[in-house]
Amino acid sequence: MSQHEKTSLDNGSPIPAPDGKPSASTARESFEHLLERELQHEAQVRRLAEWGWASALACLMLTALCFFLIRNQGGFVVEAVRAALIVLFGIGSASVVIAMLSSLRWMYRPRTANLTAIERRLASLERLLEE
Repeated sequence: MSQHEKTSLDNGSPIPAPDGKPSASTARESFEHLLERELQHEAQVRRLAEWGWASALACLMLTALCFFLIRNQGGFVVEAVRAALIVLFGIGSASVVIAMLSSLRWMYRPRTANLTAIERRLASLERLLEE
């Protein structure tokens, strides 16, 4: 693979060869590279959503456990801790809602949106090759 073709694959868009037309192998490799990047991005987003769910639920469970352990105690320090736990519970609840919405958005978004754009780009590259 020439330096010219390597450069075109790095940014995902084929740079026309010195004669002005991209080669078929460069166009195909560029398409495969874009497709691989899209699939890696989707897997990364799914992993982040799973970690978001896990951390938010762990925060909620730990906060609830601590809150119920000190519920019958009295005093200024205990009340301050109880108030802090209520705030943490609110943050955990918000985290669960955010994780739920983001994971739903990524789970139900049409996967074909970015793949369609890549396919359109491949079609335009193939038209350029035919000319």
